[in-house]
Amino acid sequence: MPRIGKIFDFLEKEHLDCVVIKDVNTIRYLTGFRGDSSILYADDRRAVLVTDGRYLYQARAEAKCCHIVEYAENIWHTVAELAQDAKIVGFDGDYFTYNDFNTLQELLCGKELKVIDLKYIRMVKDKRELELMWRAVKIADEAYLRLLDAWNTICAAWEQKNSLLKLS
Repeated sequence: MPRIGKIFDFLEKEHLDCVVIKDVNTIRYLTGFRGDSSILYADDRRAVLVTDGRYLYQARAEAKCCHIVEYAENIWHTVAELAQDAKIVGFDGDYFTYNDFNTLQELLCGKELKVIDLKYIRMVKDKRELELMWRAVKIADEAYLRLLDAWNTICAAWEQKNSLLKLS
């Protein structure tokens, strides 16, 4: 399952109508998008990456699992339009400023806002992630062994130099 599927499972499990995600690490993990100044909106039908014109090309190239929407003046107005039919809206509150929260609350008047924690979604690794982690461990092990060999060579040369100096 593509990673974005994890958010759809989360919606169902938490009984949410939609989520509004601001954390760039979570957005990158779920979508592949590496830019910032964006918000990931997801409901039971779709995932939408809301971004400004600077990131449109990049978003289309990297976040192929999402619809890409460019916001014009205010990102929060676009998010509010997407969430207009929702009753319960989850948001990753650790990444919202006080002003972000107040703006979202004002625009989503009458809707229940629920703070969510999505960090655990990134904790459980899929097969591809585990393979990459093992590959990284092997690379680190090989680098360490090469460094150890070089260090041993340097130490042996140093000891030899010191022995010769003592003999003279």
